[in-house]
Amino acid sequence: MIEEGSLGRKTKAKGGFYRMDKAIMDLSPAQGKRPQIWIAAHGPRMLQLAGQYGDGWYPTFPMEPEQYAASLTVIRNSARHHGRDPKEIVPGNQMLAVIGRTKAEARSHLDSRIMRFMTMLAPAALWQRNGLEHPLGPDFRGLIDFIPSEHPAAEIEAAMKRVPVDVVAENVIWGTPGTIRSALETYVDAGLRHIVVGPASAAISRRSALYSVGALFSILRRVRRSAKGRLGTG
Repeated sequence: MIEEGSLGRKTKAKGGFYRMDKAIMDLSPAQGKRPQIWIAAHGPRMLQLAGQYGDGWYPTFPMEPEQYAASLTVIRNSARHHGRDPKEIVPGNQMLAVIGRTKAEARSHLDSRIMRFMTMLAPAALWQRNGLEHPLGPDFRGLIDFIPSEHPAAEIEAAMKRVPVDVVAENVIWGTPGTIRSALETYVDAGLRHIVVGPASAAISRRSALYSVGALFSILRRVRRSAKGRLGTG
């Protein structure tokens, strides 16, 4: 229930599960149709719910194409079970890309301060796959558990130093533009249809930003053309 305020202003809201004070509500209501529901599902229960209720699937944790395809199968089977057309659910994915002019340059970007920090915010499960314990604890779930004010600067610095480059490499797709394109096409073959890629290497330097952003636009254009040809879509 909205107690006071209006769209575009700080609003106080009260509900059965959460209370919000000074929340920003600046989106206009959907006109003529309900808003779409995109679900960032990863675990078995949420994948089932994505198939039951979702208009789109938007995972954000790193996963291999085979795992992506298997999770999408769970969603589509759930949709069929609940009398829905699985094709109505748009498979998306949010990924980070580290792009270099050469493989060696891209690999060097993985060892940068910002990439270590980003990987420190990845879930502990990513580390456990490599036989390592997350520097913020074995139960750390990722960005949703990170409250900066609860971690002194010295603790963050120490945690960043413990981030192995090999774990950084598993948290992103990395390499030359050709390598990035091939990786994205593998996900398209696994069912991906809505690609959201953040050029993480753009945060390393101005030079990297100019190259990464331009390269990513070119990569995505090529992936779209390639997908249309292989999937027979218009």
